[in-house]
Amino acid sequence: MRSSAFAFGCVLVCLGPLVGSELSYARPSPLQPLAAIKFDFLKNEVVASVRINGKGPFTVLLDTGTAPSVIDLSVARKIGLKLETASGPSEGGGTEAHLTYSTSLPDVVLGKLTTAKVEALATDLSGLTPKIGRQIDGVLGDSFFSNRVIQFDYSRKIAKVYSRSPISRPHPVAREITVPFQHEDGEVHFSGLRINGKTVKANLDTGSNGTFSLTPSGIERLGLVQQASKGQARSASGFNGKYNMRKGTLDLVEFGNYRIYKPEVIYWQRNTGHDSRNWDVNVGNLFLKNFVVTVDYQANQLTLTRR
Repeated sequence: MRSSAFAFGCVLVCLGPLVGSELSYARPSPLQPLAAIKFDFLKNEVVASVRINGKGPFTVLLDTGTAPSVIDLSVARKIGLKLETASGPSEGGGTEAHLTYSTSLPDVVLGKLTTAKVEALATDLSGLTPKIGRQIDGVLGDSFFSNRVIQFDYSRKIAKVYSRSPISRPHPVAREITVPFQHEDGEVHFSGLRINGKTVKANLDTGSNGTFSLTPSGIERLGLVQQASKGQARSASGFNGKYNMRKGTLDLVEFGNYRIYKPEVIYWQRNTGHDSRNWDVNVGNLFLKNFVVTVDYQANQLTLTRR
């Protein structure tokens, strides 16, 4: 389970040819999706409507940064889900300790797609509602996306689910970048991103309403401890309630043939739920909304298509 942090937009400039042998180009094919789901982009969050266990509709986030999936505890009880013994505090941003219960969603209907037995955790999600401005009943995460291909078209506000990748090769398209990713701990950890000239390990998080957020360990690896300490104090809300952070700017972020000058960044502080992350930077929707984002969980490939 992952948290979100507030950040603001940045200027994206397309430069010259692709840099780096680990990156490749691709282009879409006319493959038809299994489902095309209209979503609302509220407070920079991907918000959709689903039916669970024959009931609903319920409002959920579509979040590649959450594992497995999550349902609000009150909703789980209302629709009669079986709850296993409390598994301890939920993992994510915040300083509170919300207990979680293991459960399974008997069936989830998202658009025309029905999925049976979606693994989930039940916990208190009431802290997300004021941040987004709408009651959030659950979060569809890795247990729903895994072994599929999911595509987020931010400009059209459509999420598409495919049985296989809609990206064809080998014909190059200059506005698309494909990078490999590692599917670790239910997260999408991808390569190819550079911050201030240094290669970083990035986490793809469609549940984050920010641009870039650096973990405490990432701040240290990038040599930004002093800069982070001088950032503007801010607060945010995650799965475990509110927490403090600092906001600043980076010199340069590069991804393939794109360069982003002076983007704003969130510096996550220690003891706010982010210390155990094994990656440097969280990449959220304020960056991703500039692209059509295709996550191929079958081939472990991430494709970003510039609109």
